Amino acid sequence: MEHLLVKSRLEEIRCPRYAFHMTAFILLFLCLVAGFALRQTGRLGDQGARALGTTVTYVFLPAVVLSQVHQMGGTIPSWIPALAGWALFLGSAAAFLWIGRRLKWSAALQGAVILSAGLGNTSFIGFPILTWLRGEESIPVAILADQFGAFLPLSTGGVIIAAVMGSKRARFKETVFRVTTFPPFIALVVALFTAGWNFPAALQQILDALSAAMIPTALVSVGAYLKFSGAAVFRKYRGPLIAGLSYKLVLAPLVLVLVLKGAFGLRGPFVDIGVLEAGMAPMISAALVAAEYDCEPELCNLMIAVGTPISLLTVPLLSLLLDVFA
Repeated sequence: MEHLLVKSRLEEIRCPRYAFHMTAFILLFLCLVAGFALRQTGRLGDQGARALGTTVTYVFLPAVVLSQVHQMGGTIPSWIPALAGWALFLGSAAAFLWIGRRLKWSAALQGAVILSAGLGNTSFIGFPILTWLRGEESIPVAILADQFGAFLPLSTGGVIIAAVMGSKRARFKETVFRVTTFPPFIALVVALFTAGWNFPAALQQILDALSAAMIPTALVSVGAYLKFSGAAVFRKYRGPLIAGLSYKLVLAPLVLVLVLKGAFGLRGPFVDIGVLEAGMAPMISAALVAAEYDCEPELCNLMIAVGTPISLLTVPLLSLLLDVFA
């Protein structure tokens, strides 16, 4: 009987409702390759890659947040996506503080693994992958996971971890300023407070145009950011790299599935998208924070370079698991 149920679920997954959005996947793959090729040929250096990322963060991503959250009516229908992100971050902190002390990792090394394994690339990579796997209707929920379950942990707990474990120190005013002046967060607040208003048609058209540019630009910037270090660097960080990516891409998402779906019996898109966002590749912004506080940035960059291509396999498999055992 159980075999027949699983087979029936697999048949449902093959139907158009569960079909992968292949156009979105092709766009995702081509943009990543284009960014990587531009970097390798010298057309796009460190400054160029960072400029692309800054443009996405300060222009395109706020437009997506403002447009999508405003269309939701300004209400937050579920906190599950945000809670999944916080569970990922707190679990990473607990696990790698414990492991690091027993393996005698330096404080900076522990901090780097906590940041890389506990924070996912929920927008630059998360939005395109979710568009591919779940369609554009998944983006409003993904925004909740990104803003409340990734950016907020980074700007609070992540900054504290980097400052305590690295060589620099964060001040309270600096942390508050970082949170309150982050453009997507400002866009989120504006969207929530203007929910009862109808945007003028011209403004909505501008937001739609900016939103359309977000995914390809973000993917090119991620591809340009990927740097594969030499064998010596890989050997130096092999243990922390394997431990961090195993937690980030496999262990933590599976635990979330068992807890949310198994223990609490929760179902629906908020659970699925929250889990999928938690399973995304390590966050680029976390690596930038690690570098700012001198917290083993070389390891953080390696986690991104290795974890991003692997996530293109692990996240779709996780999506299939969520559908089969829905």
